[in-house]
Amino acid sequence: MMQKLLFIFLLSILFGTWAMGQTLTQTVRGVVTDTDSKTPLIGVTVVVLNTAPTIGATTGSDGTFRLENVPVGRVDLKAVYLGYEELIISNVVVHSGKETVLDVRMLENFSTLTQVEITANTNKGEALNDMALL
Repeated sequence: MMQKLLFIFLLSILFGTWAMGQTLTQTVRGVVTDTDSKTPLIGVTVVVLNTAPTIGATTGSDGTFRLENVPVGRVDLKAVYLGYEELIISNVVVHSGKETVLDVRMLENFSTLTQVEITANTNKGEALNDMALL
C-alpha cells in the first residue's frame, strides 16, 4: 500500500513539472483587405514581431493568413505589402482557449514623382528588323 502511494506521489510530481515546462501557443488567423476598395490583398507578408524563430505567413488568393504556434499573451504583428504602407498592429491578445481572428486593412502608399524625363534614340537609316537583307 505504501509503495502505491509513493508511486502515485512521484508520478504526480513528474507530471506537474512536465506540464509546467510547456509554453502555451495558439493560432492567429485573419484576412487582409484594401482600406478603400475592400478587396483582398494577395501576397501580404504577416509576421509576429520579437519571436525566435520568426513566425510568419503570406496571404493567399482570398487574402487570408494563418499563423501557427503563436505564444499566448500580447503580441505585435507586422504586415508588409509592396505599394502599401507598412502596418504594425500592437498588443494583439492571444488567448489559450480560442483562435484570434483579425480583420486587417491596409492603406495604399502613393509616391509623387517630381520629374520624369523620356528620351528616344532612333536612327532612321537602320532597318527595324536585324534579319532584313537590304
